[in-house]
Amino acid sequence: MNDNALVIVDRSGTIRHWNACAETWFGYSAEAALGRTLDLIVPSDFQAEHWKGFHRAVERGVADSDGRAASFPVQCSAGDVTVFRGALTLLRDVERHVIGAAVVFEPSA
Repeated sequence: MNDNALVIVDRSGTIRHWNACAETWFGYSAEAALGRTLDLIVPSDFQAEHWKGFHRAVERGVADSDGRAASFPVQCSAGDVTVFRGALTLLRDVERHVIGAAVVFEPSA
């Protein structure tokens, strides 16, 4: 099994890929996560700011943390909020338009 959790979303923030580590770490099965928005795992206190930044990044094609390690608070299925380290990457089509984003979450040290 891969040692990193991988979450991929389309440009609307709808989850399109959710690997086995994401299932284990965040507590939601792929079946429960796929087709849902990131509101599933973004804590409610962070949602307004998250969506503001997400939509800005998709429209401008630039994210503040693109490719760099950052801390992401995640609302896990058990109700707890856990901070995970990860790296966000904007995904692009062949014409360089943003089509979504991926976050690779790293195991806790």
